[in-house]
Amino acid sequence: WADEFEIDDTTGLVLVSAPKLKASKVLQFEDNLDIVTVDLPRYLYQIEDEWDVKDNAALKNFNAPLLKYTEDFEWDDNNALEVLSFPSLLFSGDDGFEIDENLALKEINFPSLGGK
Repeated sequence: WADEFEIDDTTGLVLVSAPKLKASKVLQFEDNLDIVTVDLPRYLYQIEDEWDVKDNAALKNFNAPLLKYTEDFEWDDNNALEVLSFPSLLFSGDDGFEIDENLALKEINFPSLGGK
């Protein structure tokens, strides 16, 4: 558990990995020039506040295959990102989704959203 998992305004950082993180109130990655991959293989819940992934120039891979629940989902201006996929996502809270100006985005895949 992390109250806030936030990485902002970095250069030179290429990989973010938190293999044991399962939940947080805030998940934020903003204005990172070189992050290519974020790996959260056991991440299940982002609760209460915000999930912002914005202005990450090199971000290509965001791995959170077990994610089931999120609040205030905002993905903006991640111009290297081609696929946005959360295969286990069942529910997004009251604030829903904002996916805006991800110029290379070719596929959005949330096959379980709204299911049981």
